[in-house]
Amino acid sequence: MLLRCAGFARGYLLAVVVALIASHSMAQEAGDLGYIRAGGARIAGMGGAFVSVGNDPFSAFVNPAGLSSLERTYMAADISRFSVNTHNAFGVVAGKVPRYGGVGAVSAAWVVARKNLDQNARDLALFDDFRGILQFSYGRTDVLDRTSIGGSLKLLAANAGAGSEHGASADIGMVYQVSNEVSLGVAFRDFMEFVGLGGRYDKAFPMTGAFGASYRKTRFTGEWDILAAAELRTVEDDESFYAAGLEVQRLIYDRALLSLRGGVNSDGVAAGLGVEYNWMKVDYSLAATPDHPLMEGPRHTFSLTVQPLEMLPRVGVHPDSIRARYRRGAFQESLDDGRAWLRLEEYEDAVRRLHQAQEFAGNREDSAQVQEDLDLAERGWLAEQLSRTVEDSLRSAANELNELARQARESGSRQSIAAVEENIGIVSDLINQGDFDAAQTVADLNSRQLDRLSEATGASEEISDLKNRADRARRQILPARNRTIENYADAGDRLAQHRSLDSLIIALEEYGRALLLDPSHERSSAGRLNAISLLTDLVVARNASAPVVTPPPTLTMTEEQLQDRRNEGTAYYRNGDYAKAIEIWNEVLSQTKSVTDSLSILEDIRTARARMESEETDQ
Repeated sequence: MLLRCAGFARGYLLAVVVALIASHSMAQEAGDLGYIRAGGARIAGMGGAFVSVGNDPFSAFVNPAGLSSLERTYMAADISRFSVNTHNAFGVVAGKVPRYGGVGAVSAAWVVARKNLDQNARDLALFDDFRGILQFSYGRTDVLDRTSIGGSLKLLAANAGAGSEHGASADIGMVYQVSNEVSLGVAFRDFMEFVGLGGRYDKAFPMTGAFGASYRKTRFTGEWDILAAAELRTVEDDESFYAAGLEVQRLIYDRALLSLRGGVNSDGVAAGLGVEYNWMKVDYSLAATPDHPLMEGPRHTFSLTVQPLEMLPRVGVHPDSIRARYRRGAFQESLDDGRAWLRLEEYEDAVRRLHQAQEFAGNREDSAQVQEDLDLAERGWLAEQLSRTVEDSLRSAANELNELARQARESGSRQSIAAVEENIGIVSDLINQGDFDAAQTVADLNSRQLDRLSEATGASEEISDLKNRADRARRQILPARNRTIENYADAGDRLAQHRSLDSLIIALEEYGRALLLDPSHERSSAGRLNAISLLTDLVVARNASAPVVTPPPTLTMTEEQLQDRRNEGTAYYRNGDYAKAIEIWNEVLSQTKSVTDSLSILEDIRTARARMESEETDQ
């Protein structure tokens, strides 16, 4: 534990603070100052949505955990102009300390002159009221899986008139890397004041909580990278603050040559740009400001960032020993990070860090040590890219198949709808023809087709209308069948009342038609039995009362002749000549003495008449 604390202390001591404070002010009391607006032109140009981004020296002001992703040492200065007499200025030194993560030190101040100073005092920059911060920040990447954490210790100072106060507060933050592109960030700033400032500076800086998310895509289009971020911020005893920003960068040799930014937040809109060349980067932003007495018009922010270890050789300074120690530490850290990403199978990050380790390698042994891991990472990265390509191809093919299937379903649906519309008319025609079984079959088919259409295409007005029409046609079948049965039964009853041979035969046919539609129809069954009984009595009575007259030889037929004649009628029936068959069977019926044979012949005649009427209806 003591060793770890000592290591942390050494990390803090490596940070150097550079602050340049210069401003003129409006006539305001120091108690109206509010929160210091710091953070750099890049952050301001994105609307302030930076809590989940990191990899920037100004992250120390927004979320100290973002310092852990710094890959080089940076020195940066910032100045913001809110009005003619109000400025904000600060400087920062931040960089990676090998084996300890990101370390940054920041100093910033908002200076306001009192209203009772005369013109000479203002010209001499004799500032009577100001607030200042001296801040130490630290961040690490390897505390938790995919998680960076960081914290800041801030020394606060305020000067108002004849008195001055001092105190301290702390920040804490975390960044979670969801994937290579997506990260989440949370930070609590000024969540603790170790020493109260007293007087009207009792609570110099309100506690601020911020949560945000960002999405970064390299080579989004051509050589352009894109960064999108959003943030929700809540200030103690104040309303919530939202921010969203976008940054696009043109990459050349892994360094942004040109950056274009835009953002929107609760105060309004923001825009900015940045240019980087070798070891130096210049950024500018123009952002809206809240309604505050000290802020007149938009906020202009200029930032200058340099990389001192890259700058020194270019200006003729060669600190070989310092550079060698730095390169060795940077090599070991890059190698460790690359191997950690390799174990996590995050091959793209592993390749990036191992390439950096190879740049810092001081001899062949180091290069060989890196190359072995780099080969594994590159093979994994190539396999990952191939897998993504295959997945994209399969996804594209699946989308095409789904589209073809959708088009086929739509085509099939149109055909099914047309078939259902045609079948609804067929149901009505079959009802009119009296073929109720066929009508029921077609109606059932319509119901099944409409159910399948509803599942395939979903509920629609057209399908609902078709269902209503099909249901109406279906509901007509049973009443029409019952009416037809009753009509057949009524016709049979009327014919049976005449008690003649022909009327009883036709009555049997009517009852038979009714029973074909409903075998359980009681009135038709009883009428049929009554007609058969009457017909039997009529035949028996006719045979008993017939005079004994010797018929002419040509009209007298024996039982065999009657059977032959009946068979002849059957032949005509099978050939479809129903009228001729009925004529021959009537002739046989007139000479048949057997009641059983007579009833059988009457049933044949009824069947032949039904077939003949059916053919006439079809024609």
